Amino acid sequence: MTKHTGSRDQLRAREGCECIFLEMLIVVAARVERVTLSKWGVEVAMVNLDRPGFTRWPQAEFTVSAAWNFFGDARDKWSGAYAGWSIWFEPALVSSVTRLAASLSNAPYVEGAQALRKELFAHARRTARRANPE
Repeated sequence: MTKHTGSRDQLRAREGCECIFLEMLIVVAARVERVTLSKWGVEVAMVNLDRPGFTRWPQAEFTVSAAWNFFGDARDKWSGAYAGWSIWFEPALVSSVTRLAASLSNAPYVEGAQALRKELFAHARRTARRANPE
């Protein structure tokens, strides 16, 4: 299970934010259009920004969801446990991953997606180390 810490207003405040959506080897530059909250959980409607080097997602708009028991909302990252998706919001990270993706636009798909995932998870490790120094 994951931990839900934000208020409804904090979650809805992400509407209009640019982000990086990740699910396995799918990496998409997106913008959050709508956050719908219910007793069951959260549903996030996004628009694909179709930027170079990211996954060629066939849908201009897509939605992901998670039950409250499986939704994690850290300061700059949301995740749906068991569904396997995450949404990364930190503006500096979104910019750096977007630049990296553009530099990889001619790379084979799997190689590019793996490099983008690696950058996202390296950022998560650096952030965790800063929050919990040994």
